[in-house]
Order: sequence, then structure tokens, then C-alpha cells
Amino acid sequence: MPKLISIQIGSPQHFGADPAQPLSARPWHTAFFKTPVTGNVTVGPDGIAGDGQADLRNHGGTDKAVCVYPVQHFDYWKKFLNRHDVSPGAFGENFSVAGLDESTVAIGDRWKIGTATFEVSQPRQPCWKLARRWQNKMLTAETIATGKTGWYLRTVSSGSISPNAEIVVLTSPKNAQRRFTIADANHVFYHTPDDLESTQQLISTLQLSVSWRSELQRRLS
Repeated sequence: MPKLISIQIGSPQHFGADPAQPLSARPWHTAFFKTPVTGNVTVGPDGIAGDGQADLRNHGGTDKAVCVYPVQHFDYWKKFLNRHDVSPGAFGENFSVAGLDESTVAIGDRWKIGTATFEVSQPRQPCWKLARRWQNKMLTAETIATGKTGWYLRTVSSGSISPNAEIVVLTSPKNAQRRFTIADANHVFYHTPDDLESTQQLISTLQLSVSWRSELQRRLS
């Protein structure tokens, strides 16, 4: 049974420049650093109560209410980064999950956790903040290359959830559209931009986020 291992929340913070760190030459404002919660939390259309985002243009909103990352990837990143402190919350995610990954989760899948219901909306797009957090300039590119990106959820129905809850994967909506796993969507978005047929099929996925649909539409235009 898939499981919600850990829940993390955090507010935007300002960090000054640190000349001792090679990727920290400038100050930055981020909500990447999130703290695990131990009890129940409420989740609504804009995400988890008490959680926030620093860059509202690229993070947060109803299509990206909750960021999810599989815990089984952490062993890979421990070796890649040569660090032992890669654990839940390491990728700035809200939900650290087990029993699910990019090859099994698809756009439009619905989950029941506690009393809340969620819908998978798009892959997570790793940015420069991931590299800065871990002081490895290759980390963002490696995340894209390996497909270990994680993904986002929108909240379908608000409710209360807690760590260590079971994730009940509900049946995907039945329609004629192609089923795109997160891995499939990443492949189209990052690796086969000239595959116009698959791009159009991904755009036509009803549950795909507005931001991804707009970006893919620009490519076709």
C-alpha cells in the first residue's frame, strides 16, 4: 500500500550571501527549507495550512498546491551528492511518499489521504534553488536527466491528513485521452520536444496544469 511517510511545511525565508559556498554568491529568498510536522494538518485548494512559497509565479497555486517526492530516490542522491543527510524534505517537498514513483503515477490520478482528495497535475520542474540548496551545480540537470523529479498535486476536496497515512489511489477518470505517467510527461517535455503528436496529446490531457499546457502550446505555435 502506498504511504505518506512525512509531511513538511515552511514559510519563505531570506538568506544572505555566503562567500564560503560556491553557489551562494547572492542573497536569496526561498521557502525550500521545510520542517516535518507530527500531527494533523489541514489541506485546502492552496495547499497545506502553514506552508508558503517565495516565488508565487513559479510555485504554489491551485495546480501546484502540494509538492510530492518519493523517498526511494534518496539513496541515489546520497551517493550522487556524497552526503548522508538526504532525507524527507530534501527536495523541498511537502509530501514524502513510499510505494509510488514517476513510472507509476499519472496525470489525473486521484488519491485519498485522510479526509482529503488530491489529483496529480504535473511533474515538478527542478530549478536553480535545488542546486543551491545542496551546493551542487549539476543537481538540477541530473534530476531532469534521471527523471527523478517528483510531481505536484491539486486539492480536489479539502480535509485533514497526518504523517504515516495510507494513500488510497483512486481510479483515474475514464475518457479517451492517453494516460501520461509523470515519466512520460517528463520525456515529452524535456527530451522529445519535436514529437508534436505526443506534445498535442499531453496538452489534451484534461487534468494537466495550466502552466504546462501553456508552455507546450507555445512550442506548437
